[in-house]
Amino acid sequence: MCNRSASHERPHPAALPARALALGVALLLVLAPPLRAQYTLAAAAFTSGGATSATGGAYTLTSAIGQPTAGPLTGGGYSGGAGFIYQLGGGGAAVMAYVDVRAFLQGAYTGGSPAQRADLAAGGHLPLTDPYGQGQSVAAGFFASAPGNEVVDWVKAELRSGNPASPPMTIVSTTAGFLLRDGSLAGTDATTELCFPGVDASDGPFFLVIHHRNHLGVLSSVQVPLSAAAGPAGAPYDHDFTTAMAQAFGTNPMKNLGGGAFGLWAADGDGDGQVTAPDFNLFNTATAAGAIGYQAADYDGDGQVTAPDFNLFNSNTTAGASSQVPAAN
Repeated sequence: MCNRSASHERPHPAALPARALALGVALLLVLAPPLRAQYTLAAAAFTSGGATSATGGAYTLTSAIGQPTAGPLTGGGYSGGAGFIYQLGGGGAAVMAYVDVRAFLQGAYTGGSPAQRADLAAGGHLPLTDPYGQGQSVAAGFFASAPGNEVVDWVKAELRSGNPASPPMTIVSTTAGFLLRDGSLAGTDATTELCFPGVDASDGPFFLVIHHRNHLGVLSSVQVPLSAAAGPAGAPYDHDFTTAMAQAFGTNPMKNLGGGAFGLWAADGDGDGQVTAPDFNLFNTATAAGAIGYQAADYDGDGQVTAPDFNLFNSNTTAGASSQVPAAN
């Protein structure tokens, strides 16, 4: 399931040249490309005459040449100067894109079946709202029974365009969802594939980034296809980070977990893309206080900050673990 409140960064459309239109000439309203609009609408035409106006439902107009965005049209009208071409977004049927992906967290990985622990869900420690500011949430009690009790933790995902070898890349869309015990990423129903609202699947494929609050992020080494319809989270995957180091971009982008499995490096508690002294400081403070629950320094995801979390930090800082995800805007 995909809450429409999830944020999706949309690059401002490339500026289109202004066209000098004589008084009385029709002014064309251009439909925004699906990636830049949350909804799909038919094109419409405005008449000019020194100003243009339109009435309709919950539409928004964005000038294609840098004019300010208009507010929603709610049965009223919008006026704009003649001689401009506008983009339209809002109203109509919602556009969604889905991706089926798999990843492991080093800290939560057990190598069993299923492969990861869900102690945070079992202990009632998972927050009902995602910790990444994406506006995704679930109802009270969701994590106490199936399918919510299969959730390892919240994750954040990005679709990106551009060349990872020549950053910065461009963030097309961002959302939040769940990592399940088998490594599948799912929407907020913990059942269906991860969803990106406002993205048209036909505009893919895109590179995919997976972020976690205390593990190093990863970027897919190839562009990942999208689907227009939701399917169940699980194999066969559109992209599986767990099967090989080469599934992620960069040099040693993941931890070799043994047995042919790979996962996100643990112990980046401060989220700066490195495993360094500040991450130890978080551990030290939390363990001295006897902290339990949803803690940044709980690197193994068992709901406590104890020696195993230090061991993860110590091993990964010695290895020089650092994020290989390129810069983006």
